[in-house]
Amino acid sequence: IDSFVMKALGNVALKAGAEGVQIAIIPTRGLGIAVKARDGNSRASEVATMWILNKLGLISDSAAKEISQYMSPVLKNRSGTEVGKIRVHEGNP
Repeated sequence: IDSFVMKALGNVALKAGAEGVQIAIIPTRGLGIAVKARDGNSRASEVATMWILNKLGLISDSAAKEISQYMSPVLKNRSGTEVGKIRVHEGNP
């Protein structure tokens, strides 16, 4: 997803790593972000990174439409039926 999201945002560099690690670099703000999913799955770290970038105001409405499948991916079963979404839970666990 890194290349697709970088193209949509234009001002952010993203790189996925092993075991659920995702980094984002925002040069215009002198800011770097690192996210690690405890279970090692990149699906969670990608969504968390998108959530952080959105909270920082780096995702415009038009970019959000382009990358919506990465901001809250839909989970489907083998027959193609939607069975859930991956999303960030705001608040205490």
